[in-house]
Amino acid sequence: MERCVLILLLLYIVIFPLCAISSWMPNSLNFGMGNDMWSIGSFTYNMDDQLTFSSHVSLSAPIWKMNLDMLAFTNRGWQEGWIANDYKSLGDGKTFSGRYDDTEISFSLMLDLIKTNKYFLKFTPSIGLSIVGNQRYGNIQNGFHKLIKIAPVYLDYETENSEAKLILKGELESGFIFPLGTIITIGTDFHYISKFSAIESIYTSIQNNNNFILSFSYFFAQSYTSWKTQHYYFDYLRGPAIELKIDSGLISIIYFSNIKTKNGYGILSFDILSLFNTSTWKSSDINLAFSRSKQLNSPYYDVKLSIPICNSDFDYLISIRYLADNQSFVDNEAFENPKIHPRYRKSYNSFLAGIRYELKNINPFTPYIDLCTGLITWQVKIQRNMMDDNNIQAVIYPMRYSALIDLELGLKIIPEGFIKTNNSDFQIFIFSGFSFINNPNEIRTYLSDVTDNSEYISHFLMRFGLGIEIGFDL
Repeated sequence: MERCVLILLLLYIVIFPLCAISSWMPNSLNFGMGNDMWSIGSFTYNMDDQLTFSSHVSLSAPIWKMNLDMLAFTNRGWQEGWIANDYKSLGDGKTFSGRYDDTEISFSLMLDLIKTNKYFLKFTPSIGLSIVGNQRYGNIQNGFHKLIKIAPVYLDYETENSEAKLILKGELESGFIFPLGTIITIGTDFHYISKFSAIESIYTSIQNNNNFILSFSYFFAQSYTSWKTQHYYFDYLRGPAIELKIDSGLISIIYFSNIKTKNGYGILSFDILSLFNTSTWKSSDINLAFSRSKQLNSPYYDVKLSIPICNSDFDYLISIRYLADNQSFVDNEAFENPKIHPRYRKSYNSFLAGIRYELKNINPFTPYIDLCTGLITWQVKIQRNMMDDNNIQAVIYPMRYSALIDLELGLKIIPEGFIKTNNSDFQIFIFSGFSFINNPNEIRTYLSDVTDNSEYISHFLMRFGLGIEIGFDL
């Protein structure tokens, strides 16, 4: 392992003098964090387990990249016999739990093997160091849980020590370049940690101008330890997955979801050096808005796509609004014993389409009105995996549906074009609104036995919140 550390030090010594060459000059400095509560509702469940939170730092140039990744893995409760993608599978009644941490630092070279106007082939080898074991990331998690007033996660580590191990990674990717910046790629990558794990994937993706990348992949994973938490995480990771990356230059958002197991994760990051780039933004061809609001006494996320209608003040709208709630008890998770009381996972998701009208001639603010219609899905998942005298993973209640009409009044409080990087523009907005649903009595009855939300159900569901809208000049 001393040899691995020496190699990394030599790489640093060699790299930084080369920064005088333009292709070696750093042009991106990213700081990010990830959490499973940022998974997209309806498509994934926030298990609050497996890869539960992470922090990421990267410094990169056109030809190289350095990464620092701090990952925390947890297992609140699992049994032999349970299957990750079959909640009806029965366990042996012997619950085990645990956690471990993984800190990785790596260096990568981006090598263009073939590069033409219509086709490319590139290879990205990486070498690094992984520290796995007990690094007290559980203290960070519980400190954050205390801050947001949810229950701490007290789990024994798989080991009390940490070990340094060699990382070898590689990615081979080929692609075809089409008009208007569309790129279709196929590729494969591997991530090997000596005497610890090996993760491989094959994938295909479609992207546009590097702003939007949609990938479909299939994951393979092998564990070389006896840690049950690692085996449990890999059970949820293996198989087909979908990933969406949205990159505006300053802000990057990644959503990941395993299609079979519904294991989801999100990463939000900020590129500081992008603020020094010359912006090419002139006007927005499409807008993406990300907001957080309070509705039904619970936190909601909203992802909204808007497309201007010709040169008018109207936009087409498509929106997904979903509950961002961690698992909790009917009363207060902090005062219940999960070995006795089951937890529940709320999945209330809205799918909307409509129009927006903006009053664009009122500077420096821009008022807007959104009018949409769509569907709400209601589902409750009872988590029993932490309970004693139990061999049932979960109980999922049948889904219920509500038709809705949605009205939102908002105010963009930063002028258009005031903050811009690359081909993107950023605006902060505040809003309030309501959803009118057709069947409050049915939904209230459905929720009354298992959640604390039934008392908030009526024809009108009020909300208010804050968000950021990113405009893309394509």
